[in-house]
Amino acid sequence: DGGTAPPKPAPAAAKKPAPVAKPPGAKPAGGPAKAAPAKANADQEPEDEADKVGWYRTKAEGGDADAQYNLAICYEEGKGVGKDEAEAARWFGRAAEQGDADAQFSLGVCYHEGKGLPKDDGKAIELWTKAAQQGNEDAKFILGMSEES
Repeated sequence: DGGTAPPKPAPAAAKKPAPVAKPPGAKPAGGPAKAAPAKANADQEPEDEADKVGWYRTKAEGGDADAQYNLAICYEEGKGVGKDEAEAARWFGRAAEQGDADAQFSLGVCYHEGKGLPKDDGKAIELWTKAAQQGNEDAKFILGMSEES
């Protein structure tokens, strides 16, 4: 296990700036994450890392794909919870099943690197392709589908 991975990790040959975690309820659009609207305190993302994990978990268990993605990031980076690559891959998987392009990309990285689940480049390419088809720039870059090429 190396250091902390960025929220949307890329293989070493394709390092890119790391985006911030997505607010629950935001739709992946390939652009920067938008802040969650301020509502009642129960709906507002806490500042404390450990509190964020509980907040994300509640929303993630309720089926919120963005919260599932953010909870996976917490496990991947060990923020507010012990680092656990298998748990990160599980939460990326739950969000990816709902069609979240960022989660599909990140789960593809998990498969490519064998982080938290068995290494499977075929599955990684399948997930990156799904993410790229939804406009995920990191997946397009990995697959050589950038508009610049």
